[in-house]
Amino acid sequence: MKNLKKVMYAIVDIFGEVEPRTLNYQRKGAIKTFLDGSNMTWKQCSDIGWSVEKVNVSISKA
Repeated sequence: MKNLKKVMYAIVDIFGEVEPRTLNYQRKGAIKTFLDGSNMTWKQCSDIGWSVEKVNVSISKA
């Protein structure tokens, strides 16, 4: 298996930690997954420090 590299979007907290469950190929998909079950809006989340970032994902055989 070759080493696969993908560009994806993920939600990141104020400390720079990635929320892995939010990895998505679309920015709006990452936000939707993050807000699922929440009563907050994305604007409220971004005001307290959450952000959506473009990340490089590398997949390789263990």
